[in-house]
Amino acid sequence: MTYQNQSGFFIAKEGEILSESRKNIFQVRWIKFSSGERMPFLVRISTGIPISSAMYWIIAHRRAGGRQPNTLCNELRALMFLFLWADARGIDVEERLREGTFFTLTEVIDLANVCGQYIDHILSKVNVDAVHSLKCIGKSRKKRASIKSSEKRNRLAAVRSFVEFTSADILSQLSPWPHRWNFYNDVRDQCLGFIEAQTGPAPKHSNDMGMPEGLNPDTLARLRSVIEPNHPENPFSPNVRFRNYLLIRMLIEAGLRRGELLGIRVSDCSLGRDATIAIHRRPDDPDDPRLYKPSTKTAARLLALSGRTSELLHEYVVRHRSKIPGARGHPFLFVDVTTGLPLSLSSVNKILRKIRKKFRVCLITLPPIC
Repeated sequence: MTYQNQSGFFIAKEGEILSESRKNIFQVRWIKFSSGERMPFLVRISTGIPISSAMYWIIAHRRAGGRQPNTLCNELRALMFLFLWADARGIDVEERLREGTFFTLTEVIDLANVCGQYIDHILSKVNVDAVHSLKCIGKSRKKRASIKSSEKRNRLAAVRSFVEFTSADILSQLSPWPHRWNFYNDVRDQCLGFIEAQTGPAPKHSNDMGMPEGLNPDTLARLRSVIEPNHPENPFSPNVRFRNYLLIRMLIEAGLRRGELLGIRVSDCSLGRDATIAIHRRPDDPDDPRLYKPSTKTAARLLALSGRTSELLHEYVVRHRSKIPGARGHPFLFVDVTTGLPLSLSSVNKILRKIRKKFRVCLITLPPIC
């Protein structure tokens, strides 16, 4: 759902960010500017207004560093744990930083523990008496829903970056008062050290033993067979079978990511004897109406297609896409069969989930899905 505010910005909830929005009082929301640029903001749901300090941090520091919108979104999701923890503890984060009291070692350890939990697990502890309930997190050893250490490290890194940047601005304003500057700086350094100690160093060598290397030949052959539009075991509705068949075939054959696949335009396809598709980076594309825009992480490149895939692609464009109302209103290849709008990431996720359920395999063994 989107709506237009008085400034002319299109605002909507980012549907795939928080499935726990009924309980969570914070949420990341996207704003699309008229230029096509999309920006995420951390808001308090009760007001819908961005948290000012988080907004300043994400715009003046993280965005200014050249980070992509989806990366900014992930960083705000990580920072959200600071505000969720602070709200449950009755702590005003901005006041703490403004007054120079920051966080004690005990508080930082408590925060680090919260950052090491799944959000569902945290929210299940935050009910009426949020402060009292949250104290139980981490003390129970039964069914402890701990996340990967890398994710915890990312969350704490976002917290440290936010505290460091926000307090640096306050510190710069204390220059006329050396004693106040020195005191504030000492407490600041101590707090940042506490957070750094809880974050810990990144592992020097990743353990990739046992990681999936792809579908085995038998499973891949069966997958290719079942996704054929006329196969009796095809899990999709008849009206989307051909589109999904081509989509999955291109994922497998070209090794595309989801964002790359959904960013392909009809004009990027060169069909014929030596068929190719061009993968482009189009940040802040004004022609893309999707609020949660698929992105291309890798460099632009030209990929060859097999003769059979080229034939299927031509058939899809001429016989299927051209007959869908609304599809001619934009240049993107894969469209929703009902509205004709560009296919969304959530729709592709739904397709992949059906395949995973059908074949009982984790789709990380298919092409990367980022």
